[in-house]
Amino acid sequence: MSNKKALAIISTLGMVIFLGGLYSAEFTRINCRFALFIGEMRQYGIGIFPTLYDKPYTDYPSSHILMMYLASFCGYAVNMLTATLPSALMAVFTLIMTYLLGARISKWLGGYAVLLCLLSFEFVSIARAPSLDLFVAAATILSFYLIYTADQDKGWKRLLLVPLCMVFGFAFRGPLGIVIPSIVVFSYYLVNRKWKMCIVCAAVSGLLAVLCMAGLLLLCVRQGGKELLEAFLTDQIVSRFEAGKPVWYFFTNGLASYSITFPLGLLVIIVYFKKLIKKPSAEDNNQIYFLRSIAAWILIVLFVMSIPGTKHLRYIVSVIPALALAGAWIFMNFDKLPLFAKIRTSFFIFCRILPLLALAALIILVIVLKIIGLKTEFPVVLPAILFLLFAVSISAFLKSLKTEQRDFTLVALAVATLAVTKILILEPIDRDSESAREFIAAVETVRQDQAQVCFFKLGPDGDELKYLINIPIEKRFVGRYFFPSYKPVYESKLKNPSTDLKSAVFEAILRACPEDKKAYPPIEPRYVISECDKMADMPASTIYITRKDYYDEKFPAELKPLYEIIVSGRMGHQQCVAFRKKIDKPVKTEVRSQ
Repeated sequence: MSNKKALAIISTLGMVIFLGGLYSAEFTRINCRFALFIGEMRQYGIGIFPTLYDKPYTDYPSSHILMMYLASFCGYAVNMLTATLPSALMAVFTLIMTYLLGARISKWLGGYAVLLCLLSFEFVSIARAPSLDLFVAAATILSFYLIYTADQDKGWKRLLLVPLCMVFGFAFRGPLGIVIPSIVVFSYYLVNRKWKMCIVCAAVSGLLAVLCMAGLLLLCVRQGGKELLEAFLTDQIVSRFEAGKPVWYFFTNGLASYSITFPLGLLVIIVYFKKLIKKPSAEDNNQIYFLRSIAAWILIVLFVMSIPGTKHLRYIVSVIPALALAGAWIFMNFDKLPLFAKIRTSFFIFCRILPLLALAALIILVIVLKIIGLKTEFPVVLPAILFLLFAVSISAFLKSLKTEQRDFTLVALAVATLAVTKILILEPIDRDSESAREFIAAVETVRQDQAQVCFFKLGPDGDELKYLINIPIEKRFVGRYFFPSYKPVYESKLKNPSTDLKSAVFEAILRACPEDKKAYPPIEPRYVISECDKMADMPASTIYITRKDYYDEKFPAELKPLYEIIVSGRMGHQQCVAFRKKIDKPVKTEVRSQ
């Protein structure tokens, strides 16, 4: 098969798996935040950071939000499909580059690497949601491809594009977006003992980082003054190194979440470790040279990313293509290792029966869901699809193929089974358990046109986002929050005071900045935080929303007789209630939990 046909198949397969079924999907969890970013960009325009409650959300540059905004027809067609489209395209690009890299050794290696990426549950989950880290993954693998092919083909002019990849990563992910591609490029030259290029790489990437950061800091000062700059430094740099998850987090949680790719890739590195750490020589073949390079990509990135306290599995999605390429070594088994032969045989047997296992799991799930009362509807044809995949895996059709084609087809069937399981079984269950639409629709039915909605011990930037995203943009309201005992900790998280900045360098930068002369955006922030005693001053029509356990346990006892629950149900996975001051004829609506 030619590369053009292979790339066309990979692109089509990737778009179907990453975008299938998202058009009608509900925004849940962190995705609510991205949807609100798009809405506020439509209302208030484009800045260097997206906004939430009219305040800059300095965790993310606005580049990705701008892509979602454009994909959503300038904010007029916001849904999970349009919000996910930009990052899904980056995921497809990553698959394409993974194939092209592997094809430098063998087309079968590239094909298996693509399938291993798609067999990684966490990778598919990240690709089926808005994700900034996929832009970093695209920049990283393109950087590696450019330096590797420039080295192999003596095409040094390609190296001029590597800095652009780093700038691209920075534009979409901030400092992290330039750090990871730089680490990969540096590690390539380091393990291959190309010391001059190591120095050049360190100098160029360091200079780029300084220039990009200087430009972004200048934009912060011009658009938001000292306050915006302070927030950026805290959220993007200082907070990353605060106490958080343990050092080994990526090597334990990642091993499970990125299965099957992560364990297979690490196994190959362990088996070949002695060969990989030897000094490169002219006797090394292209396979060892390639494996040594991607092993450095994997290990150095994982170790560096394990240093900061803030860790999320999506941060290491950039190493999944490398892990997939390493894991594909087992299927190729260039050195005829008995261990790889046994794993390969066992894996093909697993792929053959996987559709049957998925069908059995579906039957068990239906029974369990009926017991716990979660009503999730699956497509009527779902059992037939799984049975058809199983029938193909054991059919005579496979026996008529060549050995390489048969084995590859079995892994492809496993990918299809995982995609069907993910899209048609697991995601509907997750969406139904996290859905807030029914509860919010009931509250909106009771709520009068001018009635204010406030939140008790929720948010800001928490579960209350589920409410805002499920009402029309023209009905979104000023956020007001009440807490049993208001503490400045909430205010400090919003204002990011300079006392939190431990670095003398950051303090010096802040002292050199002018005081705020411009607001960003040029209106007042749209949230208010108060103690519960202020609730008495609110109009009688005001509706308050909170979790049921908060209302039962933490709502002030002296105030509770004055209020009544008008709606109860689930907002996401939490049992919530809506309550307001008692009136002569109370209206109470029960929303049956799904």
